[in-house]
Amino acid sequence: MGFQGDVLMSIQEQFSIFDLISVGICIVKSDFSVIHWNKIMEEWTGMTREEMLGKDVTKRCPGLDRAICRSRLKSLFADGTPIIFSSQLHSEIFPVRFPNGDKRIHNTTVSAISLDKDDKFGALFTIEDVTGLSRTLNNLLESRNFLKDVFNSIQDGISVKDADLTVRFANHVVEQKYGGGQCITGQKCYECLFQLEKPCKGCPSQRCINSGEMESSIRRGPPTSGAKWVEVFAYPLKNRKTGEVTGVINYIRDITERKKTEEELHQAKEHA
Repeated sequence: MGFQGDVLMSIQEQFSIFDLISVGICIVKSDFSVIHWNKIMEEWTGMTREEMLGKDVTKRCPGLDRAICRSRLKSLFADGTPIIFSSQLHSEIFPVRFPNGDKRIHNTTVSAISLDKDDKFGALFTIEDVTGLSRTLNNLLESRNFLKDVFNSIQDGISVKDADLTVRFANHVVEQKYGGGQCITGQKCYECLFQLEKPCKGCPSQRCINSGEMESSIRRGPPTSGAKWVEVFAYPLKNRKTGEVTGVINYIRDITERKKTEEELHQAKEHA
């Protein structure tokens, strides 16, 4: 199986540059025999180059011995079709570990590589450790969910909109009380909340985007909300580097009772 020992040693010299990079590299022939196993793969798997060279990679790395992996690799050997495996979607492709034994989350890209006249294509596996990225994304997701829970606990309306007034986030009060119980993400605020074809007259969000400052207004509530009067505050979202206003945060609250009380006080003064 594979190349002879002296040829394998020559190949190691040819691919020695792969020992200088921080990703795992494994090269196999169409019979699945390993012809290169770089130092990172030795470090991550605990299997030495001497153990792997000339051996069937699927026997040492069972993750590659599944039908779906063999099928896709055979396609690569036949026509060069590249492959991407994710250890989170396809289980563990290579047994790569941290020194304490914890699994490394890794992505594996497989590219076709010309080897010799008897092998149309071999496979070059590039194994990238994405554990840190995965953890970062999970932390961001947890943070996003936490912020969503916080916003949903507020009993007034909170929404985030782009500079073109497209809603990117709305808490449950906005959707349930002002949006008719519908998901309004991705819609223009004036269309989904006020059933208008263009922005509201004196729109505080537009004024905020133009001025770059907090703006507010008191206006009639959305027709489906049951709120006769609402107070709307608009706060600018700015690009940290350029200062450009890229969106707006809206805070909306029902002030119907306040307006009613103010009107009653006004009438009482008139009749005093």
